[in-house]
Amino acid sequence: MLLTISSPNNIRSLAILGLSLVLILLTLSLTKYHTGNYIPVHDGHHRQLQAEKHFSYETDSASSLGNYKTSSGKCQPVHHIMFVKTHKCASTSIQNVLLRYGHRNNLTFVIPPFSNNLGEFDKFEKFHPSLALPLPSECGNEYGIFTHHARYNKDIIPRIMPKDSVYISILREPAAMYQSIWTFFSLHLRFSAPLEEFVKNPRLYYFNESNHRSLQFGRNPIMSDFGLEKEDFDNLTVIKETINYIDKHFSLIMISHQMDESLVLLRELLCWEWDDVVVFHLNRQSKHLPVELTEKVTSDILAWNSADNLLYQHFLAKFEEKKSIYGKERMKDDLQKLRSLRKAWERKCFAGHLIDKTNQPGSSTTINEECQYFCMDELEFTDRIRAKLWPNYGSQPHYRGRKGKNAQMFDKNFCDEVWEFGYGDTANLI
Repeated sequence: MLLTISSPNNIRSLAILGLSLVLILLTLSLTKYHTGNYIPVHDGHHRQLQAEKHFSYETDSASSLGNYKTSSGKCQPVHHIMFVKTHKCASTSIQNVLLRYGHRNNLTFVIPPFSNNLGEFDKFEKFHPSLALPLPSECGNEYGIFTHHARYNKDIIPRIMPKDSVYISILREPAAMYQSIWTFFSLHLRFSAPLEEFVKNPRLYYFNESNHRSLQFGRNPIMSDFGLEKEDFDNLTVIKETINYIDKHFSLIMISHQMDESLVLLRELLCWEWDDVVVFHLNRQSKHLPVELTEKVTSDILAWNSADNLLYQHFLAKFEEKKSIYGKERMKDDLQKLRSLRKAWERKCFAGHLIDKTNQPGSSTTINEECQYFCMDELEFTDRIRAKLWPNYGSQPHYRGRKGKNAQMFDKNFCDEVWEFGYGDTANLI
């Protein structure tokens, strides 16, 4: 029914109606914003979080392989990435890809004030912003890449990373991964038993051990990297909930023994150039092959690390699905392209004895800067980024690597070692 404006009653009715509409619109507008939460960082300052406490993704990022596209249909390179760096899963090779890209494109990293760990794994410590250096003032108000070791914290990490961040990680077959962890952390000394004896009756050793590092890496170390607490290692409900969370919020979980396929899918997801995903394997444990696991020992390892095995089996199947979506012939062509480009980089970086085997300061031998980054140790690379983004933080590098505190920023012998050992053999990747 139409109202005539000439009536005082009708004027009041229209005024009330208009005021109601204004209140409704104001209410709807306010629902788009959330009260800022504050988290202290280690230097005493505070920074407003860019999302509410319980961050919610609006899309299922793992439902497709796709990347970010503009209205014109062309993809845009992704500059916001959260990488869960899993232990002994060839994660250092993927990290090198991310460090190179971020360094070259002047992106900001979530980086520890020293060393290369965002938290004390010995204490089962999950990530918190106080464990990272604060954002440099000249780098805006958001981080670009999270790629250092940290126990994933689903209540914190999505709140410090930009909302459009892509979440990725990499897994390795659990028995081989566990054997590598066992050797690397000398768990035979900590548990006073060789691996094959330990896994016969692991509870006898594990629950009588008080050393936190032994407990951290002695069972389901990868699910622990993703934030699963040791108290839930036998809780199938919580394990499945954790896997489902990862499935929903992570766009790509790579598989170490299919490294090249993983790099092809990673390039597609991030809309990067082929050169960006070329990698030489880094952080190898030894030139010597590990002792071959018997079927019984393998079975015992998988039973003891049942949460890690469930995680791996789930995402191995998802990985095969993504390869199928990508296309068999397309994958074949792109694998050839990637491998040819890697060989070209190998010729550029290593042919003609460009590596200075004497490793002496002041040598006349030179090497392409990008080649240095291909072969740069994680701690060295981290120090270089730390010095670049936080030049006033400290003048001395925190590198404590293969050659001690006086090591050069680029270990030429190490780079040469990578080349001699070759790329294709993944048996000793850590």
